[in-house]
Amino acid sequence: MGMTAAATTAEPAPDAVERLVAADIEGRRSRAVTSLGLNEVRRRPGVDRATRLARMMFRVPIASVTVLDGDSAYFPSLEGMTVHRVPRRQTLCEIVVASRELLLVEDAQRDDRFDHIESVRNGAIRFYAGRPLRDRDGTVIGSFCLISDQPRSLNGEELTAFEELAQLAERELLASNEDASISATQAVLQPRSSLRHGSWRIETACVPAQSAGGDFCDLHVGSQGLMVGLGDVMGKGTSAALIGASVRGTLRGSLSSYMETGGDLGLSFGRAARALWSDLERAGSFVTVFGAIIDPDDGRIRYLDAGSGLCLIRRAGGAVERLAGPGRPIGVLPDDVWSEGSSGLDMGDRMLLFSDGLLDLIEDQPRWQEPVSALLAAHADPASLVDHIQRLTLERTGIDDVTIVAVYRDPA
Repeated sequence: MGMTAAATTAEPAPDAVERLVAADIEGRRSRAVTSLGLNEVRRRPGVDRATRLARMMFRVPIASVTVLDGDSAYFPSLEGMTVHRVPRRQTLCEIVVASRELLLVEDAQRDDRFDHIESVRNGAIRFYAGRPLRDRDGTVIGSFCLISDQPRSLNGEELTAFEELAQLAERELLASNEDASISATQAVLQPRSSLRHGSWRIETACVPAQSAGGDFCDLHVGSQGLMVGLGDVMGKGTSAALIGASVRGTLRGSLSSYMETGGDLGLSFGRAARALWSDLERAGSFVTVFGAIIDPDDGRIRYLDAGSGLCLIRRAGGAVERLAGPGRPIGVLPDDVWSEGSSGLDMGDRMLLFSDGLLDLIEDQPRWQEPVSALLAAHADPASLVDHIQRLTLERTGIDDVTIVAVYRDPA
């Protein structure tokens, strides 16, 4: 009698399937933590605000944002303790991440799930509240935590407040990485910070009020001269940074075109600026711009001013001249025109272009020309002037971006 063997396909055992699923989840979490830079030591002001408020509101010794990666737990934000990393198995957050649910522990010493955790055994952790934190794909990357060495509970209103603060921390955690990426990209797009060309010395600096800003500057050496420019987008943050990058390209293109073909600088800039009108109208924004081309041989300056008016020259003999034009900012009217202005820098003269964020650092703003002129007089080289203004932005905490371009021509 013949016998036919039935073909069968072996299926993995249930525990093997669970291990595969767990490995996939852990892999996605590790990639998310790395891509968000959550295991890096750097400040995240928005996230710190959430943990600081949580610690004060609930009167607990410690509030944290904890993320897990590999065998370690990291703290992108931690209030009440100074540590960057601890073994993962020594945290209650591991249970929050595994369950993907809110965990409330009134007294950890009465719960045998936590017997292996040293800080529970020694009484440093009695009360714990942890809410899962997710990335934009829904992957649980960590938890928002409250920790106390005294047993306690949370009532209904407190739970609501805790959930709202956890949501704030989650948003800020993701936004902080996006802002850091934009800030890094913006830094790459900024021009060189200094230039020495014959008797000319030029220094630039841009200090955003947030992680990214709408100010921009430009510095370029062309066949026909030195090109400098500065712009200020209405608003701050990510959207202003994106608009600023676009306008900076427009400014450089118009100035470069003028340097190659000649003609009228205002007309060349106007054609490019009007091409930006529809984009600025949709964004509900406008941009002030000041651009100049300097002949390095005779010091002649050809410039255009689109609503800025913040350019000051201090002559070697002490006289002060402000360069400004009648043109409005880009984005105000669709058919605006701009005109070319002219001046010059002689041996020993100094010029400063700056955004209006610098005015926030000056006590007598209506008479800003006097203190700005005094700054130019007090610093014999542009690097010293730029360093001084950068220190002012840190000491006085201005509310707006501060961008400066200092142009010095050496004495004879």
